Amino acid sequence: MNGKTFIIENFGCQMNLADTSEVKKALSNNGYIERDDSPDIVILNSCAIRETAEERIYGRLRHYSVLKNKKPFTLVLMGCVAQKEKDNILKVNPSVDLVIGTHQKSRIPEILSDYLLKDQDTRSGTSIEEPAMQVFDRLGDYEFSTSVPSTRYPFKADITIIHGCNKYCSYCIVPYTRGTEMSQKSGEILNNVKDLVSQGVTEIQLLGQNVNSYGQDNNDIPFSELLYKLNETNGLKRIRFLTSHPKDFNSELIDVIQECDKVCKYIHLPLQSASDKVLDKMKREYTYEHYRSIISELKEKIPYIVLSTDILVGFPYESEEDFEKTLEAMKEIRYDSAYMFKYSVRRGTESANYSDLVDDAEKKRRLQLIIDTQHRITKEQNERDLGKTEKVLLESVSRNNPKQLLGKTDGNKPVVVEADKGMIGTYQTVQLDRLKGNTFHGTPL
Repeated sequence: MNGKTFIIENFGCQMNLADTSEVKKALSNNGYIERDDSPDIVILNSCAIRETAEERIYGRLRHYSVLKNKKPFTLVLMGCVAQKEKDNILKVNPSVDLVIGTHQKSRIPEILSDYLLKDQDTRSGTSIEEPAMQVFDRLGDYEFSTSVPSTRYPFKADITIIHGCNKYCSYCIVPYTRGTEMSQKSGEILNNVKDLVSQGVTEIQLLGQNVNSYGQDNNDIPFSELLYKLNETNGLKRIRFLTSHPKDFNSELIDVIQECDKVCKYIHLPLQSASDKVLDKMKREYTYEHYRSIISELKEKIPYIVLSTDILVGFPYESEEDFEKTLEAMKEIRYDSAYMFKYSVRRGTESANYSDLVDDAEKKRRLQLIIDTQHRITKEQNERDLGKTEKVLLESVSRNNPKQLLGKTDGNKPVVVEADKGMIGTYQTVQLDRLKGNTFHGTPL
C-alpha cells in the first residue's frame, strides 16, 4: 500500500527501541511514509515488564480510540503487551485492528498490506465482511532483522543478538512474551556490523534479555568470542552490551572486557536482592556471595570499571532483615547508578501466586530508602571522577544551551562541553571539571 502514512510510539526497553527502528526501516522500504500528522496507521510498540508500563499502553489505546471516532485509521498493537494480553485486547479496547506478537515483527509490512487491502474492499463494497481485529501471536522461529543506524544518532546502532529468555525468574513476564532463547548467527552479526561501520556507525550496543547466554542454543561461538571478533572490526570504536545475568557471567568474559580496547568498561549487572532467601524465591539461580565474587573480580582486573544494577524491593517474603542486606550490599559495592523498583504482581508469573506479601506502604518506604542511598553514592562516585580526562562521544546539542554538546563517556556517564554542533559524532578527550546534578561539565583538550 505505497503512500500510506504511519507513526510508531515506542514504550519500554532498549530492545523495543531496536525493534521500532527495524519496523520503521521495513515499512519505509515497502513504500510507507513516516508522518506524525494525521497518519493512516498508528503502531504502539508495547512493554509489559511492569504493571505501570502495561497501564500506560491501555491509556494510549483509549486515547487513540477517541481519535479514531473523528478520523478512521488503522490501530496496531505490537510487542509484549500484544503477546501477553492478546485474548483480552478486544474486550478492553475493540478499536484495535491488529495485534502483532513479538515473533511476528518481521511480518508487519505483509500483515498491514493484507489487512489494508481487505479494509479497502470493505469500504468499496466488494466485500460484505467487516475486517475484524486480527491477532498474530505465534511463537516459533524468530526472524532476526538487519540492524540499522539510529535515526537520532546515526553514528550508533543497536543489534539484537539473542531473543527471549530461559531463566523464568518467578516475577518476570519476559519468557512468556518473548519465548525461549534464540541466538542470531555470529556470521550475520559480524557482517551486519561491518555494513553499519561502512554507513558511519562507530558505536554498537549488543542487546538481549541475557547476552551471556549467546550461542548456547545453536552451538555458535560463545559471547566472549563474539566480543573478541567484533573488537577486530576496522572503524568500530565502541562496543556496549545489555543485559547480563550473574549466573552466566564468568572470568573468561571479564578477561575479554579487560583486554579488548573497544569494549566499554561499563557493566550493567542486575542484583535484584542481596538476600539468598529472596533470590531463591525469585529463582535467580545465584547467591549473593557468587554475585559479589563477580564484582570483586571485575574491580580487581578493571579498577576503573563503571557499574550499574537493578534492584527490586518489596518482593513477597522479603523481611526487614532481607531488605537491610540489599541496602548494605549497595553501600559495599557502590554502584555508579541503579534502576530501582518496588515489586508489582505480573499476572501469569509464578510469584503472582505467592503469599506473605509486603504491604504497599512498606514497599514504598523501602524503595525510597534505596533511592536515597543510591543518589548519595552516585554523587560520591561522580565527585571522585572530577579532574579526570575521559574519551567522550559527542551525541547531540544540549537541551539547555544550543552552544553546548552532550556526550557520553566510555562508562556511559553524561558530559556537557562547549563545542560546535559540527563536532557531533566525534570522540573528544575531555577533562571533567564540575558537576551539575549527575551531569559532568568538561573542557575538550
